[in-house]
Amino acid sequence: MRRAGFVIALLAIVLSPIGAGATGGASLAMLAFTGVFFLANAVIRPGAVSLRDLAGTGLQIVTAAAFAALLVGLGQTLRALGRIEAEAGLEGWLVLAAWGVVLGRLIWRRSMGEKVAKGAETALRVVHRSGQRKPPAGEAADPPTAPTSKTAKPNLTVLEPGETPQRTAPPRRSAPAAPDDPALADALERMNALPEAGTNDAALSMALTTISGAAPLGAVFAALKTRAETCERDRRALALHSTDPWVAERRLGKGEPAEAFEVIVAAADPVALTDFASNAIALVDEVSAARHDMPAVPRLLEIADQIESALETEAELLVALAHKLEDLALDAEPNGDV
Repeated sequence: MRRAGFVIALLAIVLSPIGAGATGGASLAMLAFTGVFFLANAVIRPGAVSLRDLAGTGLQIVTAAAFAALLVGLGQTLRALGRIEAEAGLEGWLVLAAWGVVLGRLIWRRSMGEKVAKGAETALRVVHRSGQRKPPAGEAADPPTAPTSKTAKPNLTVLEPGETPQRTAPPRRSAPAAPDDPALADALERMNALPEAGTNDAALSMALTTISGAAPLGAVFAALKTRAETCERDRRALALHSTDPWVAERRLGKGEPAEAFEVIVAAADPVALTDFASNAIALVDEVSAARHDMPAVPRLLEIADQIESALETEAELLVALAHKLEDLALDAEPNGDV
């Protein structure tokens, strides 16, 4: 029922400028609906319009104007082709569009907006990590276990209220001891050849492919988690590994993404945090059952609130992930759309 309501609201917003053009509306209608579309974006998606971001706001106005011109022009074309003689006041069409905006605001899921806004970035990250990996010879996929409780917090040092992570990574600590597994130790040693900061995504993904095939995935996660204290590269490796769909399907119920999140938060690493959040959104889109292994929604929103002033982009990604998890949980409930 919610989806049907949103479709109705969308139709009201889109058909209004077409109707205005078909009933004699011209330049004034285009200007009026430019304002309507810009207002709709601000009302339906709170936070999408920021007066501090003049470039972004200007781009949204230009986009709204282009959309308004397109739809009003379509209406004018229909009027010409259909030889429509009827004329109607612009006010009625504006009221219909405004009604659609109000209905859309009541129904709109906030995560839908964040999903669209981050879609291109997420797609790029998924593309270069979309190759299937094969488990090492003799290793059976770990059977899924019951989801771990989300009420218990990992025994990790996390940000206190009011603290915000800085964009400069903490000092590099001494490298941890190599794992007992020689193949895994060798694969991890090869990753050391990559830069400690600013590592290329493709290079890091290729290194992870080698590492994930060198030992059982549980041992790989433990090793990456131990190394995550050393530098940005290793924290990003932990973030990408824990949110990889191939890995997640074989580690369902282990809660590894939630553990990785806490490690990244404790290190106050915004680069790894961006990797984690954007890839986690893509993960739960592909493997919905992985939502049980994610950080709890209140925890995501808590960290987003703490870092909002200093790391706006990272905070928005965490909010988008939280809303995505809420939507998936709602869809999983019986009669979730009613």
